[in-house]
Amino acid sequence: MRGRISVKKLFAAASKGSAQAQYTLGHCYEHGVSMPINAEEAAKWYLMAARNGDALSHYCIGTCYERGFGVEKDLALAVFHFESAANLGLTSVMTYVGQLYEKGVGVRKDSQKAYYYYREAAESNDGRGMFNLGRCFEQGMGTRKNLEKARSCYEKAVSLGHTLAGLHAARMYESGEGGTLDAQRAFHYYHCAAEEDKEAAFKVGKSYHYGIGVGVDQAAAVKWYMSAAERGDAHACRALGSCFQHGEGVDVNMKEAIHWYQEAADAGLAEAECDLGHCYESGKGGVKKDVEKAFSLFVKAAKKGYAVAQNDVGYCFEHGEAVAKSIKSAMEWYEKAAEQGLPAAQYNLGYCYYHYLGIDGGENEEKALAWFEKAARQGLTKAQCHLAQCFEHGYGVMRNAGKAVEWYEKASAQGYADAQVGLAYCMERGVGGKKNTRRAIELYRLAARQGHPDALNQLGYYFQHGVGVVMNSRKAVECYKRASAQGFDLAHFNLGVCYEKGIGVEVDAEKACKLYKRAAQEGIAVAKFKVGLCCEKGIGTRGSERDMGEAIRWYEKAAVNGLPVALHRIGECYLHGVGGIDRDEERAFAAFFRAAEANYRPSQVEVAKCYQQGRGVEKDEKEALEWYERAASNDDTPSTSQMMEADTATVSVEYLVSPRRGKEEELHTFHSESARSGGLSLSIPSPLSSTSISSKKSTVGSPTFPTPRWTGSNSSTPKWPPTLCVPTSPSCAHLRSLASWQQADEG
Repeated sequence: MRGRISVKKLFAAASKGSAQAQYTLGHCYEHGVSMPINAEEAAKWYLMAARNGDALSHYCIGTCYERGFGVEKDLALAVFHFESAANLGLTSVMTYVGQLYEKGVGVRKDSQKAYYYYREAAESNDGRGMFNLGRCFEQGMGTRKNLEKARSCYEKAVSLGHTLAGLHAARMYESGEGGTLDAQRAFHYYHCAAEEDKEAAFKVGKSYHYGIGVGVDQAAAVKWYMSAAERGDAHACRALGSCFQHGEGVDVNMKEAIHWYQEAADAGLAEAECDLGHCYESGKGGVKKDVEKAFSLFVKAAKKGYAVAQNDVGYCFEHGEAVAKSIKSAMEWYEKAAEQGLPAAQYNLGYCYYHYLGIDGGENEEKALAWFEKAARQGLTKAQCHLAQCFEHGYGVMRNAGKAVEWYEKASAQGYADAQVGLAYCMERGVGGKKNTRRAIELYRLAARQGHPDALNQLGYYFQHGVGVVMNSRKAVECYKRASAQGFDLAHFNLGVCYEKGIGVEVDAEKACKLYKRAAQEGIAVAKFKVGLCCEKGIGTRGSERDMGEAIRWYEKAAVNGLPVALHRIGECYLHGVGGIDRDEERAFAAFFRAAEANYRPSQVEVAKCYQQGRGVEKDEKEALEWYERAASNDDTPSTSQMMEADTATVSVEYLVSPRRGKEEELHTFHSESARSGGLSLSIPSPLSSTSISSKKSTVGSPTFPTPRWTGSNSSTPKWPPTLCVPTSPSCAHLRSLASWQQADEG
């Protein structure tokens, strides 16, 4: 009864023009309160109340026109009523009207009106209005751009309960927009928005992961990554994959890592596609290796413009990994990534120009240098070290020792061992400044702590000879052993010398011979000669028997490398007919002459004798005298008359090992002082007599004597550029995946 009476009273009041009663009737008809739902009646009463100046009724009839509820749909009329409600002070609709003007829904776009209504809402302490006012200031929409005011509005919006505004405030504090860079404030506002926004949750996880604005807590990072990933955030999925792959905050689990990488990749995230490719490429952690699948993923991500993947595709083309080798294609992909500023790609592209790979002529030296410099200026240590070498040796640029030292210093300061060795070389030689042996030793020690074989070998030389340090043979041997264990050729040789002469260890001729063989197999010419001596003396041979035939083969190998003492020894063998080889004075003279032309004094003496006595060459006293005088002009040489009267000579040579400029597996490294300034003294026996040699018949044919490529102290600078290439060892990851997921643009 009361309900029926109340409805009657309501109708009566509404009929008399009560706006409140009219609104209430409209509400009852719209929602079926005490009467059946009737859209037309609801719209009629809302409209009557609106005409009587009721703000809420303006809003309600506006929604009716917007939806076509009880009236014909009409967005223009909807906007009219919404705006009327806002003008009557209905705060809740002000922001909505601003959005309609911003987007041009039912009305012409008008950023100034949008700004007006957002400001009105904000002044009424409406959180959404304050947030949108911040957007106006940030974007310069309807007003002048003012990032400081924008950030202030976002912070006020958060305090008014609009937590999503925290995402915008956090971004500004993170980037420094608005004049303040504050990681702690950024973390605070990301945390405010994290429960409602998946991106904010991901950012909170990242902050915990890397200690950005908060202490490192990898377990908390995984928790927030999981929260964001379960809401579909692709970057959080990728981050989880990385955590499971590397055991950060969770146990290593490659199955889970692949799962989350795949989730991110399925969402179209190029970075995750590239990560998956790396997993399949390496085949580690129980993942089946599949280079074809890896290449396919790299290409997919590269086509989306992801620079790291473009660099990977270039690498595959350069090395023929899962695709036909093509330097041209490699350079095209490297260039795409390099143009985006990826240091690894810039370095790789420079490397290709450096070696003239796939290029016919042109300004390759200059281009190589330009790309190295771009990568170096971004802090890539390999590029800094390589750029230093270019300045040091004048590759693509005028030589500039000061610049070389400057770039070595930058790479060295980052702990890059190759640069520390290069800088040490400059310090010990006074390249680009004053000579500083103490600093050189410090740098070699820093590099040696990282296991750098060249530095270890160099320290071994210093300890062996007491250069800048207290002489310590045992420490020398320790250094040589560590370097030799890494396959370092010069260390094999130097350790062999220690075992041969009992320097820091017990004399062990067989060990010495084995080490000489290892060094010889790596191409060290003087080691080849030493192996020949071992065979000649029966050291390290089967049954300790002398094998002159094998000795001569090793002498020939050393001679091919241009080692004068080896040429000299071959000459002696032909001169005296040792090792079953028939005497051949002409061949002996040819060998002596080539060694003599390389300024090897004992051979100069022998050439003089050959001319004097007519051995293997027409007798010529004038030529003999000229060669005796040439030999006499060398230091520590007997007088001309003494040499002319001598029958034999004890040969001693200070040999300079040619600096090796690198291999396919490694970047160029500078080699030890013993390889630069001599110091390896080889005592060669007096000319052999046939009676002192094993009766084994040699099967060696007539040796050839190439023009010696003597690289001793009188030689010219070794050919530049040295051999460099992108490593295929695990260190290559530095060039392949420099931009890790946390460094990538999360969008």
